[in-house]
Amino acid sequence: MYHELDRLLETLADSVAGFEHVAGHVHQYGFYAFCERRAGDRARLLAALRQKAHALKGRSAPHGTLLGSAHRLLLDLRTALGMNEKAVIEELVRGEAFLIHHIDQYLEAGHCPSEEVWDLVCAIRADVARTLFELEGLLHPVPQSAARRSVRA
Repeated sequence: MYHELDRLLETLADSVAGFEHVAGHVHQYGFYAFCERRAGDRARLLAALRQKAHALKGRSAPHGTLLGSAHRLLLDLRTALGMNEKAVIEELVRGEAFLIHHIDQYLEAGHCPSEEVWDLVCAIRADVARTLFELEGLLHPVPQSAARRSVRA
């Protein structure tokens, strides 16, 4: 039960590190602010879940994975090769999709050691889904004329 919670904490820590990493390497202020906000929000949720896990287990939770570090290295390599903002957003989408899948597996398996942990993991899932929706919007913006038509209809 706690092993799965540790894996989820590791993946969340990777998510925070990923947004912080991207924020440190982007040159467009709006995108930088988006990544900083996402990293801060996710870090607060991660800290709350770590606190619950520590109270339940009596030991500290892990702080990230080798896979997450490799993903950030891939971002660095792609940036060095001239990766554009769209490619960065695609990598963030991929990371968030992986995270939401991992959260769904955790919830479906019924490994939550308490109702408080369940509620917090559900809140984290909602945050990841919102972030994924925002990232998809950055990838595929709706043209202003189409947005106006859909409101008038």
